[in-house]
Amino acid sequence: MAFFAAAFFGAAFFGAAFFAAAFFGAAFFGAAFFAAAFFGAAFFGAAFFGAAFFSGAGEGADGAGAAEAALADSEDREMGAMGGAGDGALRSPSKAFRARFSARTGSDASRRIMIPPRPTLYRAPALWAPLCDNSSMSTLILDGPMGTLLIDEGIPCPAPGWSAHALRDHPNAVCAIHGKYARAGADVHTANTFRTQPDSIGEDWRTLTEQAVGLTRSSVTPGSKIAGSIAPLADCYRPDLSPLHPEERHHKMASALAAAGVDLLLVETFPHVQEAIAACKAAVSTGLPVWVSFTAGYRGDLLSPAEIRAGADEAARHGAQAVLVNCIPAVMTLDYVQALHGVDAAVGAYANAGHISDALGLNDPSGPQRYADLAHQWIEAGASIVGGCCGTGPAHIAELRRRFGPICDQTTS
Repeated sequence: MAFFAAAFFGAAFFGAAFFAAAFFGAAFFGAAFFAAAFFGAAFFGAAFFGAAFFSGAGEGADGAGAAEAALADSEDREMGAMGGAGDGALRSPSKAFRARFSARTGSDASRRIMIPPRPTLYRAPALWAPLCDNSSMSTLILDGPMGTLLIDEGIPCPAPGWSAHALRDHPNAVCAIHGKYARAGADVHTANTFRTQPDSIGEDWRTLTEQAVGLTRSSVTPGSKIAGSIAPLADCYRPDLSPLHPEERHHKMASALAAAGVDLLLVETFPHVQEAIAACKAAVSTGLPVWVSFTAGYRGDLLSPAEIRAGADEAARHGAQAVLVNCIPAVMTLDYVQALHGVDAAVGAYANAGHISDALGLNDPSGPQRYADLAHQWIEAGASIVGGCCGTGPAHIAELRRRFGPICDQTTS
């Protein structure tokens, strides 16, 4: 009897243990199931709402573009932006935003280029007439902008001819501005031909080109170099508008400038590398010395340093004796000058004054000194040609001359 009782209770115990284990096992797997269902629902829910969010963001791109355009317009007003960049009066249409990025083929990483700090300077001997006995220790000084000073004097420069209109309506003012740069000590003076192109100024473009060169020659110190400016055919901040076949029109302009008697041809303010090369080839065909200058625009976003370097190398291969950067804010220019280290040509820079907060402009009392401080960095990086672009003026050129001109100037001033 005792045996059966023990067996009964043993069976009851193990049965209870079995059912308890089954119960708790079921509870565990049930909890696991519900947990898996919960996290799975959370994952697919996040995916659904994330897709909806990014889809909405894409649908709202036009609104974001409008906000960006409004910001650009606001910044343009802060910079006093008007006129054409190479004219010396900043302008940047807000419609250019997408075009700027589509025109770029490099990446932001290309901006970070490691360059030795003190490169060996290349100089094109034919362009550097002796300025004094020790001129090899000096830097060649370009003049500054024309449009900035015309606008500052209240002379209108409407699109698309910009400062070229002053050749018809205010030739004396053009002469006076050239004279100011001559007194400031510029070695090279750029004729006011940035917009004396048929598409920009009309049928009398050739006459105005000849007039511009003549006015420059008559207004500056005898022996000074006169550069003929060759600009992009479209807007210098709109590389997307660069024509597919610009060769013939650039050849006409280069030939007209050569016939007018310039000493060298300055292909300047090009945001589109291939159009710059087309203009370079046209200029070289005249037999005159050729300088080619690229721009990354007033925000530095049209060309990367690496893209400008590639363009500079190509320009040098086609015969350019100097490669430069211009109309980039002075505070951003060093990266671009450093990128030109080692190119087989002389290197130069003439920057714009940038944003008003940079305090480098025509009406900033300390602007010329601070601009020259930045130019010193460019020279340390290898530039042997420096000058001024939009927003600068004769005081900037005078300060460049005082600091970086021939040693004979510095020791006798």
